[in-house]
Amino acid sequence: IHSKNSMQRFYLERDFSDSFTLSDEWIIHQLIRVLRSKIGDQVIFLNGDRSEYLAEIVNLEKKSISFQLRDRFFPQTEPEIEISLYQSLPNKLEKIEYILQKWIEIGIRRFFFFRSERSQKLILSESKIHRLFQIARESVEQCGGVILPEIFFLNSFSEVIEENNSWVHLLLDTMGEDIRISNIQKVQNIGIWVGPEWWWSEVEKVKMREYDFIFAHFGKRVMRTETAGGMVAFAFMHQ
Repeated sequence: IHSKNSMQRFYLERDFSDSFTLSDEWIIHQLIRVLRSKIGDQVIFLNGDRSEYLAEIVNLEKKSISFQLRDRFFPQTEPEIEISLYQSLPNKLEKIEYILQKWIEIGIRRFFFFRSERSQKLILSESKIHRLFQIARESVEQCGGVILPEIFFLNSFSEVIEENNSWVHLLLDTMGEDIRISNIQKVQNIGIWVGPEWWWSEVEKVKMREYDFIFAHFGKRVMRTETAGGMVAFAFMHQ
């Protein structure tokens, strides 16, 4: 029997009973063709209820795999602070993929992607969005998390700014106050706002001031749009 930490993890939106059978083509492909699994091997399943289900393979067929539930765990791998990343659409799809892949690993709970005034033209088709959700699921499976973050794609800045107004909202801005994470009051929920490659417009900044956003930058260097939010979020989680 392998260590639980080295087992393959799968996120599925379903309930897991004492015994169950799966016919999902991608799971069958992964277990049979990629991992060469056999009867008696164990895997871990997740469904977003903050637990892990340890299941043993009891039967293998070409189009289905049967499992017996062996144990259930409640790992404490989710950060106590809930951070939402408000990310103006970058100029490349690859940057969104990077943001989801890397910052889900550190525990960001929600992602809001939206088109700001200075966002580059980036068209997100249904197939591209589907791929982004796949990347999110794979990141949760890989990193040891037990919750699939919420991911939203909104049309405009005016639409997204109406979300969660009761939270503390932090705008990353090179002209903002140079402060330390420890100087910001510790809160349970925080929103981190990251602009596009060509920064926020003055109209957007005026609106943010109306909502009492904190304008801040940390240190003397300028981070890329795909790295800034995650780095600041990590600092908040571990202050």
